Amino acid sequence: MKLITKDILKETPAVYGIRKCKGIDLNKKIDYIGSTFDMHRRWFTDHQKPSMPLMTKIVYDIIGKYYHDYENYMDYFYQAKLLIKDYECVIIKDFSYLKPKINNKIAIKKLKSKMTNYEKILIDHYQPKFNKQTIVL
Repeated sequence: MKLITKDILKETPAVYGIRKCKGIDLNKKIDYIGSTFDMHRRWFTDHQKPSMPLMTKIVYDIIGKYYHDYENYMDYFYQAKLLIKDYECVIIKDFSYLKPKINNKIAIKKLKSKMTNYEKILIDHYQPKFNKQTIVL
């Protein structure tokens, strides 16, 4: 596994994990598994937004409140931004080697299928608490 840092290339396709990096979770169990065509955007933009479902799950898991339970959204926003600092993102499998050189719809579809299948297998095996479990056929 490779820790995600700001120098990750944009448009890096990967299956990734998000885990708590501070506090009592010393074994760093993966709490969420996902896949994306752009690892940089997914972690540093999407998952950092307090309105994202993963962020809502993290806040609820730690605080026991959803955003609508706060008196105003900004209280929730600041709480979510504070809590996400205790998490880190790791690349479980980098799929860059399968990334098509040109915009080929068939190759992109095959890449997405491989990433999704790999993601589902990991979710079923590790059962991260913020994912819905799947059944791989």
